[in-house]
Amino acid sequence: MEDLKAILTVGAILVVPFIAAPKVMFAIVLYIIVYMAFRWRNF
Repeated sequence: MEDLKAILTVGAILVVPFIAAPKVMFAIVLYIIVYMAFRWRNF
């Protein structure tokens, strides 16, 4: 039972970044676009 818990923990650690990374990248790109839009509107 402990081995199963360890395997699930390691699996979660490996899988979560693949699920989270696209959302994080999308958020960063969206933030940059909004930031640039505000910068350009001021000039």
